[in-house]
Amino acid sequence: MTTLNLFLLISYVSIYFFIILQFQPCFSINVPPLINQICTKTKNNYFCVQTLTSAPGAANANLTTLASFSLKSTYAAVATTDAFLVALLPNVTDPRVKQVVTHCRTNYDGSIPPLQTAITSLDEGHFDDVSFNVNQALTNINDCDRVIKAGPPPPGLPEKSTHVVQLVDISVVISVMLLHQ
Repeated sequence: MTTLNLFLLISYVSIYFFIILQFQPCFSINVPPLINQICTKTKNNYFCVQTLTSAPGAANANLTTLASFSLKSTYAAVATTDAFLVALLPNVTDPRVKQVVTHCRTNYDGSIPPLQTAITSLDEGHFDDVSFNVNQALTNINDCDRVIKAGPPPPGLPEKSTHVVQLVDISVVISVMLLHQ
C-alpha cells in the first residue's frame, strides 16, 4: 500500500468516525412516547426533546409532571431574562436599543404573574386557567420577540428571547393537551 493510499484510507476512516460521533446523539435518543407526542407539535422538535428528556423521571412522566417541569423552566427563563433586562437598561445609551430593552422589559415583567398563576393553577388541577395564563405569557413574549427582530437589540437578548419563545411554545402545547386529556 502506498503512502498516498494509506493517507486516504486513514482520512476516510477519520471522517467516518467524526460523522458517526457527531450525529450519534441524534440516533441514540430513545424518546418516550408522551414526549414525542408533545414535541412533534412544537416549532422546534429537537429543542423540545432535549428540554423534556432532561426532566427528572422523564421516561415515565405523565402529562401533568411534564407540564410542571415545562412551566417552571419557562418561568425561570422568563425571570432570568427579566433580570437581564433590568440590569441592562441603565447601561444602554443608544435610544433605539433602549426602546427595545424598555419594551421587552415591560413584556417580560408582564409575563411573570401569568406564569406564576399557571403553575399554581396546574397544582390545583385548573387546566383551563393554565392554558389561559400560558397564552397570556406567550402573547407578551412574542411581542418582545417581534420588537427584537425589528431591532436593534442589545447583544445577548435575541438568543435569550429565542430560548424563552421555545420554552413557552412547549408550555402552550402541553397546556392544550391538558385541556383535552
